[in-house]
Amino acid sequence: MAFFEGAELPRPQNSAKIVIIGAGITGLYAAYLAERLGFEVEILEASDRYGGRILPLNDFADFPIELGAEEIHGDNSIWFQLLEHHKAELIKDDGEELYFLDNQLLTRKDLMPDEDFRLTLNFVENLWKYEGKEDFSLFEYAQQKGIPKRYFPILESLVENTYGAPLRKIGIKSIAEFDNNWSAGERNFLLKKGNYLEIIEEVFAPILDKIRLNQIVQKINYQSDNSESKIKITTNNKTEFLADKVILTVPLPILKDGDIAFSPVLPPEKLEAIRTIGMDAGMKIILKFKKRFWGEDTGIIYGGRFAQQYWMTGYGGKSAENQVLTALICGERAKFLSSQDAEATSFMLKDLDAMFDQKASQHFEKAHIIDWYKEPHIRGLYSYPAPNSEQFRTILAQPIAGKIFFAGEATNDFGHFATVHGAMETGYRAIDEILDTVEIHQEDKSNFEIQKMGLQNKFTAEFQALSNWMNYEIRMEIAEKMLQKNYAVDEISELTSLDLREIKKINN
Repeated sequence: MAFFEGAELPRPQNSAKIVIIGAGITGLYAAYLAERLGFEVEILEASDRYGGRILPLNDFADFPIELGAEEIHGDNSIWFQLLEHHKAELIKDDGEELYFLDNQLLTRKDLMPDEDFRLTLNFVENLWKYEGKEDFSLFEYAQQKGIPKRYFPILESLVENTYGAPLRKIGIKSIAEFDNNWSAGERNFLLKKGNYLEIIEEVFAPILDKIRLNQIVQKINYQSDNSESKIKITTNNKTEFLADKVILTVPLPILKDGDIAFSPVLPPEKLEAIRTIGMDAGMKIILKFKKRFWGEDTGIIYGGRFAQQYWMTGYGGKSAENQVLTALICGERAKFLSSQDAEATSFMLKDLDAMFDQKASQHFEKAHIIDWYKEPHIRGLYSYPAPNSEQFRTILAQPIAGKIFFAGEATNDFGHFATVHGAMETGYRAIDEILDTVEIHQEDKSNFEIQKMGLQNKFTAEFQALSNWMNYEIRMEIAEKMLQKNYAVDEISELTSLDLREIKKINN
């Protein structure tokens, strides 16, 4: 079995206990890493399920539908590599784009002769080039750049769901910082068969029994006179959990709304970060029809009045019937539709009837609404780049007193917030930060490093650079232990960045 799969690797023992709050993808990945590194782990989840904003709908159509995270953003990420390692079948998200403008459904080819359309596309494609010192709303910036009012519905459709908020709430400088830090790749993919949750359940099976459901954390007491004092976590049913380290992965609104009381209170700069970073309402409405009335190659529709985007959920061979559409809505529109409860579906049908000559109502069969704004332990879509907010992600991510560690997509300060892979990266970062605070016996030190390298290689090549910052002595120690376990010299060289001649000297 390959080294990176973690079989037969030495497990260093550590008496430290880590309690992870939140069993979304961040918490699950952090728990998996911690368990493989020999820590005692417990996960407290407020709801009655794990997965967070990864949630499948399995019995609605002839294929599973993702109610939360759906697109895989880029092929250079920890999430993509996990799916690839799992041998998941992926398809490119490259269907035909349609635009609803002037009461017509038009293709990009139809619109390219229109100078205003080209201006709008060029505006969106070059947001990353903004170099101004001021950070003001994207709405104001679009006005400055002369985007015609007629094209604002298209602009909203192209931008708002990507960043998770209306144009008036998104900062242009914050967007530019985000886009310039992005390193995951530009191609988007979809899972062709199955759903994300079943893959997560298989990959993270070793730690699923560490999850305690329906445990709503209300208080975290990390007061102490020394670093060895235990942290006390109190939940809604008065149960107390003790920990040496806590990783907090809850969605941003839980912190914004003050659901968790901290003792001592969080530092002022941490509270300011929580206030400044944004997260808005969001929902998906899944619509199933008795007959498909859109083109077989149609991928997405921009320009709806009530939903920023509609996409063909069964595109790319996911469905034999391809009779399902997904509407994704964020911001004020999502709040309005949230207030309409089940009637929100009627607004989607109004949009689609205007686009398809009343065919939506004629062929409508059923709908399913997932309102993330109303999910009591999530309360929104994903964090967005509010004006002057990006520097606060670093502040939000900083540990407190070597005891409380912050993770989750909103804490991702290197360009990948609002994504699954970005959330996972912060789970890794939190574990790495914890390793810097615990005492490791010298005899176990290289075992820890082998585990870290092996775990990272399992999911993504992007973290193989880890070996670059390890000092030479530790890398030689790792190489010696791997030789003792009969790993191939080439494999040792690849994982430790040591020259083959240096490795061969160990045996001499």
